[in-house]
Amino acid sequence: AHKLEMMTNFELRHGEAVAVGVAIDSVYSSLAHGLSSEDADRIVRCLSELGLLVPHPALQNTDELFLGLEEFRQHLGGRLTVTMLDDIGRPINVHEVDHDLMKQAISGVSAISMKADSRHAAD
Repeated sequence: AHKLEMMTNFELRHGEAVAVGVAIDSVYSSLAHGLSSEDADRIVRCLSELGLLVPHPALQNTDELFLGLEEFRQHLGGRLTVTMLDDIGRPINVHEVDHDLMKQAISGVSAISMKADSRHAAD
């Protein structure tokens, strides 16, 4: 979340950046770690309906987001550890991230957030 906040010059507030991260990690978990796509969709839909999935062009800069993961790995002392889900309420620690699947997750969440933003603007 901190990297995303910095990438947006703090246009995304901390809670919004956290929500975007939760959404991305949920979709990634459905692609790579056994979380059902239905559960990932429920999580993303909930965050969207709460107005927390704020679209931002920074989400298109996946290289910078991956740099954030690398910085996080270094901060942790050399071993990346991120929490993903294999089911609701069943977190798992992951030490490697498949960049192609993560790009799919980011792209999916970005599209959903843009769609939600256009719906909220119409209200």
